[in-house]
Amino acid sequence: MWANSPIEVVLAIVLALAGVAAGALLAQQRLRLSGGNNPDELHVGAWTINTLAGSKAANALTRARIAISGILALDRKETVYYFCHNDDNGAPLDPDADWEITGQSFDCRWWSFTLYDEEFFLVDNPARRYSVHSDNVVFNPDGSYRIVISRNQHGANWLAAGNAKKISLTLRLYNPSDMVLNNLGGVKMPTVRRLTAQKSAA
Repeated sequence: MWANSPIEVVLAIVLALAGVAAGALLAQQRLRLSGGNNPDELHVGAWTINTLAGSKAANALTRARIAISGILALDRKETVYYFCHNDDNGAPLDPDADWEITGQSFDCRWWSFTLYDEEFFLVDNPARRYSVHSDNVVFNPDGSYRIVISRNQHGANWLAAGNAKKISLTLRLYNPSDMVLNNLGGVKMPTVRRLTAQKSAA
């Protein structure tokens, strides 16, 4: 029986490593996706919340998604997280389009909307503005807010899409009230809609 040559051994190792790497990339891509059959997750309009993120009771899929996205999840008494990858009609958030988020304040000590790119990093932009939150948001006279996601500067409540290839939103509610914690799926969530060209230019 002939022994394998050094070249054959090296080739076998390279192919094995390539297979492992390809499998890891595929698994990573699937884990990045929100939704699916994760029993820890609730869907509220365009938003998804994982009710056990940061908890010892979180299942393996929850823990893996948190590890992949790089989010250090605090206990939900400290912070609850809502994620958005699509608008109210289910269309993916396209960074080449302009998007409008409208809603009211939340029953918590402090809240923030943060935009992330395809690698779950903050979106680099010349304005160095990475979130709209309860301390810097400009409210409408009726107490509501309107936030615009766009590549181009767009008013006071602007989240810059920069050169991102994909975008997603994270809404954080810090020190939420007991009413929020006891009914995470009942929180009135903001709407997420695509702006028409005419409205975007206004």
